[in-house]
Amino acid sequence: SDNISADRDLKAESLRWRLAHDRIRVSGEPGDKRLSGMQELGYSSLDMSFRTIFDWSWATGEASLTTDGSGAGMGVYSARLDVSNLTEAIFTADRKIAAVAALPIAVRKAEVRLEDNGLIGAAVNLRARKKKIEKSAARREMAAEARKGLDANKKLPFVDKIADALEAFLRDPKAPLRVTLTASPGVSIFDAVTSKQPEQ
Repeated sequence: SDNISADRDLKAESLRWRLAHDRIRVSGEPGDKRLSGMQELGYSSLDMSFRTIFDWSWATGEASLTTDGSGAGMGVYSARLDVSNLTEAIFTADRKIAAVAALPIAVRKAEVRLEDNGLIGAAVNLRARKKKIEKSAARREMAAEARKGLDANKKLPFVDKIADALEAFLRDPKAPLRVTLTASPGVSIFDAVTSKQPEQ
């Protein structure tokens, strides 16, 4: 592993925190426990990079969390979450105070992008080989399992839209997965888990 960097930019009314790992390289002999799961998928080594950035304005209460990364022979991902009503109280060590401070936090926008460059294909091949089924059947099973897992969280906002996109992507990952969800003025995290799913 190399090229790890982290920095923080603290200003009068805002904070930016950044963590980057420009390259993670792991290689090993067959049976190496560090790569046991990945070797089963056909990878003899890993070469990955990632970055995470957190921006927060305590003057406005708006914040965003952005992350992106890539893996050689695996794929590329990026995700961003924008929220509002985030206050300093959420970071207190007192769990009761933090829990109360979390109630008004609202999700304003969420974006996800996935591009497969081999990882999903490797997972499909492994499943097909283990279960002795066709690759197309393995893809259908993976898509159905993803749908089932998301359907268990029906109270969360936009679950149907996410499930539709993920299911289609797993069935045919040739085109990148792109999902953008917006809500104005925002979907309260508390309301999302205690009430019916909002209109999309």
